Amino acid sequence: PHLAACVLFMSQTGARVSEAAALQWKDTDLASRRVVLLKTKTSTNSERFLTDDLVRRMAQQVEGVFHP
Repeated sequence: PHLAACVLFMSQTGARVSEAAALQWKDTDLASRRVVLLKTKTSTNSERFLTDDLVRRMAQQVEGVFHP
């Protein structure tokens, strides 16, 4: 399930593997449906917007992490 969520995240946001792997929950705002990718390939931060489906999948991941 984690890999599927990661692939979905990358396909819907255009994030590179390294950017997706470096993403931390503190850089994620599910309520506002956005994430900030820090220091991307261009050495800048990049805000990405999340679809409803992606927010739902990421929320499920949070539940799995904090409530196994």
